[in-house]
Amino acid sequence: EMVKLTGDLMVMSTPKDADVYINDKWRGKTPLELKYLDIGDYFIRLSADGYVSYDTKFTVQYKKLNILDIKLESKPASISFFSIPVGAEVLIDGKRKGVTSVGGLTLNITAGKHTVSMKLKGYSKEHKELTLQPAEIMDMELILSKLPQGYSENKNVGWVSVNGMPENATILL
Repeated sequence: EMVKLTGDLMVMSTPKDADVYINDKWRGKTPLELKYLDIGDYFIRLSADGYVSYDTKFTVQYKKLNILDIKLESKPASISFFSIPVGAEVLIDGKRKGVTSVGGLTLNITAGKHTVSMKLKGYSKEHKELTLQPAEIMDMELILSKLPQGYSENKNVGWVSVNGMPENATILL
């Protein structure tokens, strides 16, 4: 009588609870231990909402705990940026990403915490902190305030207005 050659397979993922498909058949969610699999090659897919599916060919070896531990890559969030007025420069974490238009500016951004800034000459720079989930879709609108006339964004430039009495007096700075 022939003895069947088998091995065990442990499938883990970050995040946990990813669906596990082996040879296109759903077998459960991670972490998942499968015992007594025939040795040989298997096609394994891991998938989870908000993450890119991971596909691989994996060889189960004889009398061995075979471990597959995968960190799934999160799908980017999609954000449409709008500004009043249009034409504002959009910066994500300090890096220039584009300029708003009437139809907005749509960008794919990695999940996590980010600082969004919008600036336009003659208007105040606006900032907002965002925490994005994988595959999140959202709109963001910032209203930029017009700067007072004579205001400069250059910290080394300014204006002074002086009224003196009597008129035509000499003023030294």
